[in-house]
Amino acid sequence: MVIMWQYLCSKAGMRDKKHLIRLDRKKEHRPLTRTNCLAKLRVRFDYKTGKWKVVSFEESHNHELTPAKFVPLIPNYMGLTDGDKAQVDALHSHGIRPCQIMGFLVDQKGGYRNVGFSKKDLYNYIDEKIERQASKVFTLDIFKDVKYEIERAGGLNVIERSIDGDNVVFKLNAYCKPRSEHFVVYDKENSKFVCNCRLFESCGIPCRHIFCAMRLEHIDATPPCMICKRWRKDVKSDFMISDGLDEVKPDMMRVCRFVVASSHCNSICDMVSQKREHFKEFINDIMKLKLKYERLSSSSSTTNVEENVVQDPTVVKTKGAPMKTRKRRKSKRCSNCSISGHVITTCPRLFPPEVDEVNINDEDHGPESQTLRRDAAQVIS
Repeated sequence: MVIMWQYLCSKAGMRDKKHLIRLDRKKEHRPLTRTNCLAKLRVRFDYKTGKWKVVSFEESHNHELTPAKFVPLIPNYMGLTDGDKAQVDALHSHGIRPCQIMGFLVDQKGGYRNVGFSKKDLYNYIDEKIERQASKVFTLDIFKDVKYEIERAGGLNVIERSIDGDNVVFKLNAYCKPRSEHFVVYDKENSKFVCNCRLFESCGIPCRHIFCAMRLEHIDATPPCMICKRWRKDVKSDFMISDGLDEVKPDMMRVCRFVVASSHCNSICDMVSQKREHFKEFINDIMKLKLKYERLSSSSSTTNVEENVVQDPTVVKTKGAPMKTRKRRKSKRCSNCSISGHVITTCPRLFPPEVDEVNINDEDHGPESQTLRRDAAQVIS
């Protein structure tokens, strides 16, 4: 909670010296306007009385005050009063142009110094009406882009305005860019705008040229045909209430209804939790409502028993190519002898096994081998 406020003069304090001695500045210094004025007003909240009390007040200024005739030109004091807004709305609704409205108010109040606002403030107020209506229609993200186009519409100039039957053709260019010309066609019968920049056809939002033409035609609301349905705030609620439920999946609709019902229940719970008697009444009502829908759900389930029977799921063809049967892998064969069980590096025909023991047979080696065997037997014995 704020318990203290302090109001200072616009010339209070001094500019820091480090900004004056910088050597890497690319722009010139702004004029010095602060004079270290000590005028201030400090108020504090008193808990006992519940009122704000002045605790410090310094009235004197160390500079000359702004003349009274220039006070309406200070930004904090500029703006349309409620009476001015009422007159502007009445004149603008009858087709009076903003420049003519400004001239009427200047004559009515006896000069520009008595008006209290500039011509730019008047145009901003008219643009705010369009901007306020757009903020209620477009979603937050899209409204940022729409607001940007509305603000840029103030920098456009209307070069020519012509009438062709039911159509009004505007020729516009940008400020300080006379060669960048655009044409806007306004169909009065269908309340539709078409611009050659094609921003609406490509992005789905009206361009700055259309908003400029709307202001000249005294249209303070974006025509419904110029608002894409996907950018509207109420597109979700319209989707919930729509009767075309056959095209939407039941599970998706159930989730959407659950989200909407939960948001409403949360807001109700926040309200009834403030007071005890409201909470008791809410609990009683919610229990009755719960019993009511339990009976409705049980009765609907008994009448639709056949529809709720769980059956085998339908076979759905999977995506992609069908599964192929695996072929039996063939055993490797030797590239030398074409016999399975070994490869060429271990082929017995190329690399015969080494003989560890020599079998000495009499019939193979003749009498010399027999003599060697007898000598060996004698040595052993």
